[in-house]
Amino acid sequence: MSILLCGCGEFTFYINYGTRTTQVYPLNFLETSLIWEFEKGNVYYRQKFQGTLVFGGTKLKDDFDFFWDIEEITPCARLNFKIYKDTFLYWEGYFSTSNGSWDLDECTFSVTPLVDDAYAEILDGADLQYNILDDLIGLPEVNVIYDNGVDAATTYTHNRMFYDTIEYLADKIIPGIIVDSTFFESVDNPVTLTTNKYNYLTIAQKSDIKNPLATNPATVGMISFNEIMEICRCMNLYWDYVDIYGTMTLRIEHISFWPENPGLDISTQKLTRGTNKYRYINESIPKYEKFSWMEANNQDFIGYPIWYNSDCVNQDPDTNSTELAISNVTTDLEYIINRVADVDDLGASISNDGWVILANELRGSDLYVWFGLNIYDVITAINQTLLYANIDMSWYSLHKCFWRHNRQLITGNINGSVETFYTARKIKQQECSIIYCDTEFDPSEYMTTELGETYFGGEKAKVSKASIKPYGQIDLVLLYGPEDNAITPIIYDKVCLITEVKTDTSWVFGSTWYGLLSEAAPIGGVSFQFKATIRDGAGGSCSTAFIDLSFVAGTYKSNSGEVAWCDPGGGPDYYIETISDITYTAGWLVRFKVNSI
Repeated sequence: MSILLCGCGEFTFYINYGTRTTQVYPLNFLETSLIWEFEKGNVYYRQKFQGTLVFGGTKLKDDFDFFWDIEEITPCARLNFKIYKDTFLYWEGYFSTSNGSWDLDECTFSVTPLVDDAYAEILDGADLQYNILDDLIGLPEVNVIYDNGVDAATTYTHNRMFYDTIEYLADKIIPGIIVDSTFFESVDNPVTLTTNKYNYLTIAQKSDIKNPLATNPATVGMISFNEIMEICRCMNLYWDYVDIYGTMTLRIEHISFWPENPGLDISTQKLTRGTNKYRYINESIPKYEKFSWMEANNQDFIGYPIWYNSDCVNQDPDTNSTELAISNVTTDLEYIINRVADVDDLGASISNDGWVILANELRGSDLYVWFGLNIYDVITAINQTLLYANIDMSWYSLHKCFWRHNRQLITGNINGSVETFYTARKIKQQECSIIYCDTEFDPSEYMTTELGETYFGGEKAKVSKASIKPYGQIDLVLLYGPEDNAITPIIYDKVCLITEVKTDTSWVFGSTWYGLLSEAAPIGGVSFQFKATIRDGAGGSCSTAFIDLSFVAGTYKSNSGEVAWCDPGGGPDYYIETISDITYTAGWLVRFKVNSI
């Protein structure tokens, strides 16, 4: 028996159980449908079965007997279920007899099959945790150096490469799986369109960052694929499992990577014409998007919500906010360092649990923590922002680089100011239907519609949901929204942080000035000259010193050597009164961290 429908194909149904393949005959297939829709929180669609299939009955008791025999012996056995349309595999799923319901009087078995697709194996194993600190698993430790240009450098010896860790966890789910990412592997970041500051990320157990010289480093660090992908979400990254040149590949990329290719033109279909109705899905658009780490003290790492001052978003205070709380990660490295150094704290306020993610630069064969301009916190008395370690993993930097894509609206408040974003969600929703009898339907392709062409200035429709009926009708939920804006490259400020360290408490011998660059000095080097004036505590006469800091090509730090002060006389408490006459290589900023001014 088979089913012939409206010229759209002949459907047949098979159960694979053990070594047996048995054709079965559902009674109500026409009442069911296949649903294409986004897997929650991801960028890919899955095609799930909607409806309940009924097998058996008095006229098809063979089907009932087939399933009943299995129920009596192995009710939890997996039954692979395949639907063919003509000679093409139309849909594939599975169930067990324990998933369904039985009517022994009517001799029927009813069940809703579960989808069995390329994502199933990954999703089934994505919550299993593995110990990434086990020395036997092949994830080698790497050194990461923290060097603030003044103090002795600290080497963290118990780090793993973040991307290698993703590959390891994926391989535990599907041995031999290919993992690919332009985001993590390219020299230039495909989102920031400039130097990639995220291709040498490392992950370490937090206790090993708190105590880098400990003789008993952490040996157990359990994490799952889902958990490390949740960490990736801070960079607005997603994964998909796709066919690349004939090889199934786990691809991890920024939200802006996933293309929307042109698809069906349904603007002339009789079934869709005259269905130009739409509504805004305001209830699903949050007004506030909040972000947090496990611990943070610097305001750049605490961050601010992204929010939208518009009536087009959800106004209900009980439901109008979302939160990306990465509760097992700390990235504010200097906060950890300062808490450990504080004799009143000794790191007690920083949990030993959780992970530290560091953004690093490769210098020769060594990894160094990137430094960047700290935007929010005013640290010095001369009201200047400073270089701060691991700033690229602060919420300020992550928002600036990666969260101006796929926002709730095209305009909103980010990092404390109103901006027009690169891309935004589509929030105008239309429902319509088409007739489609082809064997393939790709929901990721955008559609040309009468509503979009005639009333929305040529906007294309994105498929939110597609319900495919066996007889060739597809019920669509389509979304419309603003056009994308051009992306501009991120510009990282080139900064020299100059820190003054006095020689002794009396200042009799003067002080040393240390310079730290945010990136290596270019060919030809860079130089910074300035004048410092001091005065004694009694308001006595001033003396002046001239400081010259020079960096040869390829270097990051320099110091002036000891600068001796002329004795102004009049008292022992000397302080720097002014810094003036600053000259420096063009294209660089200079910031000062001075003990007293």
